Formats: sequence, C-alpha cells, structure tokens
Amino acid sequence: MTLPVLPQSSKRTPSANRARSGHRRAPRVERTSQSRTCIGCRRLDQQENLLRLVVTPDGKVAFDLAGGSFGRGAWVHPRSECLSQSNKGLSHAFRAPFVVTAREVVECLTLAASRRTEALVRAAKQAGHLRSGADAGGNAWASGKVALVVLANDARATLELSWVRDAQAAGRALVGPSKTTLGNWCGQELVAVMAITDAGLARAITRAMVLAQMPIPTQSRREDERGTEVG
Repeated sequence: MTLPVLPQSSKRTPSANRARSGHRRAPRVERTSQSRTCIGCRRLDQQENLLRLVVTPDGKVAFDLAGGSFGRGAWVHPRSECLSQSNKGLSHAFRAPFVVTAREVVECLTLAASRRTEALVRAAKQAGHLRSGADAGGNAWASGKVALVVLANDARATLELSWVRDAQAAGRALVGPSKTTLGNWCGQELVAVMAITDAGLARAITRAMVLAQMPIPTQSRREDERGTEVG
C-alpha cells in the first residue's frame, strides 16, 4: 500500500507557540551523520530509532522497512503519536503537496510491516533457521537454539505447552497472525507455532511484527470527508 500524492491548497496553518503552551522538549540529541528529524514530533533522533518513508517511481509515498530504497526520504518514530502527526510533515519533507489522513499513514505502515514479516519468515525458512510445529519447535528450544517463538493468534492450545510458557517467561515469544497465515509463510497448510533460531532474523521479525500490529488511529468526521490538508 502506498500513499497517493494529490494536489491541494497552498494555505498553511500557523503552528502553536510551544513556549506559551508550556511544551517541554525531550533531551537534545547531538546531530550526527546518522541522526534524522522525526516529521511527527519534529525531534532529532538516531536513524535506528526511526522509520524511513520514500517516494516510489510512480510518485507515491511508501515505508522503506527493508532499507533498500534510494533517494530522498522522510523519517518518523514508530509511535502512535508520531505516526498520527506525520501526515502534516510529508509535504514539507518531499516538497510535494498532497492530502492524506493519519489513518492512511498507519494503514500503509501495517501493510508494509506485514509484508516485511512474511519476507523475513520465508528467508528464515530458506536459510534453515525456522522450525515449524510444536514438536520441531520444542526440540529446538530444548537444544537452546531458539531466539524467538511466534504463536498463531487462533492457536490457544499452544499456550499450554511447557516450552512455549518458558519462551514467554524469557520474553522470547510473540503472538502473530492466524494459523493459516503462518502456514502460508512456512509453505504448509496450517502452523500453530514456529521457532526462529537466528538472533538477527529474530530481532528483525520482532520489529516488523510489532509494527504490523500498530493500532489504527480513530478518524474524525472531517478527515473521513476530505482527508487532512498538508502543504
């Protein structure tokens, strides 16, 4: 899913006076070659703490979660409050006015994150770092090789497995999509639980899966009718 660039009015809304409103700034981050400004909260932070948006060849805006896109980019914190405000800074970042709601920004992210998760799971399987099913996952856990356990959201029975409970207690378990979806990612019909044995892939899958479950913001009636004007 990408965000369409649309023409709109050049009228700007004056920003609030932060000093008068009593707004307190976060601790200042020293500017380096790896620091960027969040278009949501307008605060400087390191790239590793932000998500990158880019303009696609057809002139649309999309999240670059894999980090493989070239060209001008915009950055935003993966937090609901920053994502909800990011639509107001996109025009300035890309020097192209458009109309988009905060809801559309988050929906774009969750779809991109879901696709990223699928790609990472398939990569783990191809590289031999994935064990699907209760028996294979349990054996991998017993050997001490498991970095992450992913449970299907419709597989309650897996919560009774002792090794799954141990993974939860160790902070190495996440609830993911349905058994059907996990099965599709693993090349099987249904998968209730899977284990990832590579630490790097586990971290990447965890990040993508958390982003895919980002809450969709409530949309106002005004936004429902015409979107948010930015520019």
